[in-house]
Amino acid sequence: MVVAAVLRLYGLSWLPSPSGDEGNWTLYGLRILQHQPVALAPEASFVSLLYARLIALSMAVLGPTFLAARLVGALAVLTAIAVSYFVFGWLGSWRAGLTAAAALAVHPWAVFYARVASVPYGLAFAILTVGPLLFAAGLLAHRGLVAAAALVLTSVAIHFSPLALVGAAACGLFSVLPPHRWIWRRGAMWGAVAISAAHTIPVVLGAARVAQAAPDLPQLESFPVHLGGYVHMMGTGLMGEATVRHFTNAAMEPQLATVLIVPLVVLVGLAATGPERPVLGRFAEIYFALGVVLAPLILAPGRNWFLPANHMDRYLFALLPGFVLLVAEAAARDRALRTAMVALTVAWLALASGRAAWCFLAGSGVDHGEWIFDGGGGYRGWLVSDAPRPTMVRIRDVVRREAGGGPATILVADRAFIPLVFTMEGTGIPVYDVRRTEVPPRPAGPYFVILWPDEVLSVGDPPTAPPKYVASNRKLRERMGRLFHTVRLVERLRQRDGRPLLEIWRAEDPRPRLRLEPPEEHAPDEEPAG
Repeated sequence: MVVAAVLRLYGLSWLPSPSGDEGNWTLYGLRILQHQPVALAPEASFVSLLYARLIALSMAVLGPTFLAARLVGALAVLTAIAVSYFVFGWLGSWRAGLTAAAALAVHPWAVFYARVASVPYGLAFAILTVGPLLFAAGLLAHRGLVAAAALVLTSVAIHFSPLALVGAAACGLFSVLPPHRWIWRRGAMWGAVAISAAHTIPVVLGAARVAQAAPDLPQLESFPVHLGGYVHMMGTGLMGEATVRHFTNAAMEPQLATVLIVPLVVLVGLAATGPERPVLGRFAEIYFALGVVLAPLILAPGRNWFLPANHMDRYLFALLPGFVLLVAEAAARDRALRTAMVALTVAWLALASGRAAWCFLAGSGVDHGEWIFDGGGGYRGWLVSDAPRPTMVRIRDVVRREAGGGPATILVADRAFIPLVFTMEGTGIPVYDVRRTEVPPRPAGPYFVILWPDEVLSVGDPPTAPPKYVASNRKLRERMGRLFHTVRLVERLRQRDGRPLLEIWRAEDPRPRLRLEPPEEHAPDEEPAG
């Protein structure tokens, strides 16, 4: 638990990179805390605001910080580690419990997705680990109330992603096997089903409506073509490598990483075979198999499930709980070969997390992780400042210096600057995203406009940058020149190789039409979950 806590809590308050996307959910939580309205993008309208409300609750205790937002997922995963250990022990195999806890503690996905607030998947993963495990344990121990409560807990994960249906499907299938049908003769089980259905059916129907309205995607028709990519993604993801590639530049080459699928298949085979009685009565095998089969089918109507390795791995929370249970089952059988494979697997996962952690801490190269020195860059092509001081803090320092302690206003036009809202908290200097609101008339003080140079944008150099980000940046630059009599470049932040990173402009003496300038377009917050 000490290792797990250090991996998840150290540096949790670091500000995200300007290339990160942790701002949306964190901003939703702040708005709820401040009793302001929150609206998701139409394509994400089926996602509930439960995650944002939990962030708001954490902020109410700890203050409006990224630490408060990230603690929601981090503490949930730490709780899942402890619960897994004790549930396996309750079922008679402390060896399996220790193995499950160790795998969860060091698996790169369970470490790094527990550290971010960009998506609620760390929280979903914790629920999909604890809920189904407790459900299976309740059936095996003939504890109906435990199973019923676990089913309700499992259903909560649907508020974070439709992929949570994998956990519900595993519970349902396990409960109809002949040894466990007794649970359907218990009123508590039917009550749990009713409660679960009452709050999950609206979310599922909302997701179905969004998928129906979305453009047709070719996933099902092209399934055979992309099957190899899916196997590579999930195989290397379960072995930790895809997540290392997602967050750092320390991963193996994708082609070489394919070899990791071999020990994965061997381990799964060893866990699922043998004369010994499984601790979970084949629940681990059912859960894992359903995750492998159902995940792409659930994603297909509305998501490109065969996305590249540094994107698709975020959906691993639908498969990883079943895999961890299988690893624990292999350890419980206590045979030399199985024990060796489990030990090697856990050691490899620890090594993968260690490689990624070293990137964050050492900062070797441009691509060295989202949080290094309070704001680095993780993805290849993401942009990193030439100074260790967080980029958002550097912007704050420049604005406060130029304003001389007086009033000021900051204008931005990119979701990448959402963390600036939190950085400026308490300074009295507001931040306005002009894509979503009018350029506000201020009674006094200068405006400061944050722009990307034309050759640099938040997700890379053109043509990598999405057109809408390019257009928003250029539109704000054009509006700055049109709406103010006096504009002056006060600071240009640079990347580590000397190329431009950001521009901070001072704009004064607004023209009269500033007060009538509407937002460039209605720009709802980008999709926060999938």
